[in-house]
Amino acid sequence: MRSTRRRQIRAALLLAVASVGVASTLHQPSAEAGGNGRSGKFVPAEGALLGLWSRRGDMTQANVKANITNKETQLGRKLDIDHHFYKWEATLPSWKETWDISNGRTPMIAWSVVNTLDVNAGAWDTHIRNNARGLKALNHPVFLRWFWEPEWTQRTALTNGYAEYQKAWRRIHNIFQQEGATNVAFVYCATAWGFVTGTAQSYYPGDAYVDWVCSDGYNWAPGKPGSKWESFEKIFRPTHDFAVAHNKPMMAGEIGAQEGAAGQKGAWFTEAREQVKSSFPNLAAFVYYDEDRSMYAGEFNWELDTSTSSLNGWIGLGRDPYFNTKAGPVPTTTTAAPTTTAAPTTTAQPTTTTAPPPPPPSTVFADDFEGTALSAWTRSAKATQSTTHAQAGGKGVVVTTSNGGAYLAKTLSSSKAGVTVDMWIKVLQRPSVGSSLVHLRDGSGTGLISVNLRPSGEVVIRDPATGQMTYSGSIVPNGSWQRLTLFFNSTGGTATVALNGAAVPGLTVSGGGWVGGNVASIELGDVGGQREAKSFSFAFDTLTVM
Repeated sequence: MRSTRRRQIRAALLLAVASVGVASTLHQPSAEAGGNGRSGKFVPAEGALLGLWSRRGDMTQANVKANITNKETQLGRKLDIDHHFYKWEATLPSWKETWDISNGRTPMIAWSVVNTLDVNAGAWDTHIRNNARGLKALNHPVFLRWFWEPEWTQRTALTNGYAEYQKAWRRIHNIFQQEGATNVAFVYCATAWGFVTGTAQSYYPGDAYVDWVCSDGYNWAPGKPGSKWESFEKIFRPTHDFAVAHNKPMMAGEIGAQEGAAGQKGAWFTEAREQVKSSFPNLAAFVYYDEDRSMYAGEFNWELDTSTSSLNGWIGLGRDPYFNTKAGPVPTTTTAAPTTTAAPTTTAQPTTTTAPPPPPPSTVFADDFEGTALSAWTRSAKATQSTTHAQAGGKGVVVTTSNGGAYLAKTLSSSKAGVTVDMWIKVLQRPSVGSSLVHLRDGSGTGLISVNLRPSGEVVIRDPATGQMTYSGSIVPNGSWQRLTLFFNSTGGTATVALNGAAVPGLTVSGGGWVGGNVASIELGDVGGQREAKSFSFAFDTLTVM
């Protein structure tokens, strides 16, 4: 699509990040299943890789890093693919690829357009060869999208027709092979519309020269006059049909959706998630285009967080195990062994472990509190919707009390041995007495586990069966949104708390009194009032129970 006709990456490419180790061995493709596009370079044996092009502000090193890190914090996991755009004249790689690799991602390079006649005449052979050597030296998988969207009308003057484009593609591919850059997967990427008209197929360089079939597709409604709202299924089906016919893995290389009616964009993500799982067996990479282009004539805002509903839809997709083949939360970057502060109790401490359990596989319940009422919840009068305190615009919910409890409670449709509770919290007023942020109960109402906040702001795990408190030393700051995640498994008797995608040191515990108890209900806030008058004020938003 119109993609990066536009993102002209600045020439000042900085040196590779110091003190990070690049993988010394090349990652190999997952087990090759054969057929269904599941064999080839860097293709997961099942599911789909998740990636982004994401831009917020200038493309400085600090902005790029902070933006991707923030997106991963929202997701609670690492991205599989980080997408970058470069001019044809750029020297590859830059610091971006080294940084990605050191942080567990696979870089994807969109290498821009050039006159194919010049390529075919050999004028760029040295440049191509040097870049092949540079990418080979990464010793890590790299996706390469050269001259994407060749059928776009503004580019036909440089393609010089189907044959010249194919010839140039094959020449570049052959030079990479001669240099031994087998860690580079060649991704042929046209527009999704080009696969409807047949022009994308006409530019195709041939199965021997293409590792992945790709297209860029956007839901142009409602911004583009005359456009109809289109599902992921409709946009990308022709590309998938072509990939299947050629037994190639498919990549959706740029994906974009605009805001429609309230909640419609979030629903678009949810529908896309299910459509991919049920109807796109060859789709092995899902890469969203996260940028606001509305300041340019005829372009629109494709950002993920244009609404709470949209962000929730994206997060739900990204946490689905089908799109999260690595699973689990983003690991903490702390290298020192975490310390556990002894709790003031005579009860033996639960064992502290280092690896949280993986999240359960499907969404049980989700609420972004955008509705007109909190009818899905049993709640105290002191739990109210708020437009002032909402994580990404829209509405959140605030529980405030100066005497007793303030809470929301929800009974799940069926009890679960293990759940992951993920939500955004904001501490508006720390509690006068240690108070619960989230509490899980079994079918009889007996408490299984609670994540509490102390008056100091320290987050702790409480085992209601024993009264055992496990302390962390980690402080939740006042007045800013924090992502709190509780990983709970009653079968194994384990629990982990993560803040902003990183496991809290000391708050991975096992052997609690909750062993064998199934989760039947969830509470946000604190029922309180039984033994002491409590005062606190907490805000919640974008809750997901999995």
